[in-house]
Amino acid sequence: APIFQANDYCIVRDGNLIHGFSSHTGTVSTITTNGSPAIVSGSASSSWVTLVAEGTQAWAFGAFHGQWETVTLSQPNPLLLANRLTGLVQDGNTVYGVSAHHGTFVPVAADASALLSVLGEGEVGTANSPDILRGFSAQQNTWAVQSVPGSTGAYQQNEYAMMWAGNQIWA
Repeated sequence: APIFQANDYCIVRDGNLIHGFSSHTGTVSTITTNGSPAIVSGSASSSWVTLVAEGTQAWAFGAFHGQWETVTLSQPNPLLLANRLTGLVQDGNTVYGVSAHHGTFVPVAADASALLSVLGEGEVGTANSPDILRGFSAQQNTWAVQSVPGSTGAYQQNEYAMMWAGNQIWA
């Protein structure tokens, strides 16, 4: 069976079953798919979160949480991104943030022009649109949303995200 292992968790695909094991909780959690899911994990060198999507169902496994969580999407084939501790799922005008610490889907409204980003070892994911900074904190399991009128740039690193307009910066 295909296996993905990083840090203190592993994912095993056995036909239509996908098992997640977390050494933090000492438990195995299993989901059943129809056989052709998209599976995205962070880097094999350092990952704590895995996302799965098939049809209008999406699942997230957070290694510290140790269980699969699910959400029903409004449309199939969402965009999935994951890094070490953060996952993002784009479902039309909603983006879900997932934290490896908490494992739950946290929604934020976002327009179709939102650009999703998760970087390397980071604990921040963004879904920025022109003039709107949206940042998801894996530590806090929340989104922060800020209007940035006349935004002229954005920057993101592992632990923070910012936008600026003129001589003002929002982070």
